[in-house]
Amino acid sequence: MNPRHLTHDAQASALAEWGRGGSFRCVACGRDCTDERPALAVPTAFPGFALGACGACARRLSQSAGYRRQTAKNARLAGLRCVCQRVADLIGVDDQALTEAFRSVATRHEPGPAALRLVDSMLGVPAGSVDGAMKSVLNCGGKQ
Repeated sequence: MNPRHLTHDAQASALAEWGRGGSFRCVACGRDCTDERPALAVPTAFPGFALGACGACARRLSQSAGYRRQTAKNARLAGLRCVCQRVADLIGVDDQALTEAFRSVATRHEPGPAALRLVDSMLGVPAGSVDGAMKSVLNCGGKQ
């Protein structure tokens, strides 16, 4: 389900900017790595999403439990920021506004669908936009 108020071309151009090959940012040390691919994939908060770690950090991760815990925390937070930014891009709002709307709704303890409808109304986007964008982003790696 795609957000209703963005054209297909606008969504395609936004999606083309993500996942460019050639380099990646290590989730553990934060450096830009020009390796062909990450040495290790660190899971994020979402099933099917992982962030890469460079070779040096992969060795350190295999040796230190504290470093593994810190890197896992970094990966969860980076995954949440990434998904939030992609959803914000798809619905055409600022990612900080979307984050604040999610935080505001989280304090109300609304169930999932009601919370997403509330976020829609807080951001002033058409009903179902946030839900559609979330489904689009979270299902992007699934089989078609």
